[in-house]
Amino acid sequence: GLYISRLLVEKMNGTITLENSEEGKGSTFSFTLPIYEQMNK
Repeated sequence: GLYISRLLVEKMNGTITLENSEEGKGSTFSFTLPIYEQMNK
């Protein structure tokens, strides 16, 4: 899951970050993606 998520986020020029990790409780990750405005021609 995380590997595929990382690949998708990086393909869209984003970043994925580990927010929290507790043994036996799992981990929390966040991601950011750039926003592109479409230019009218």
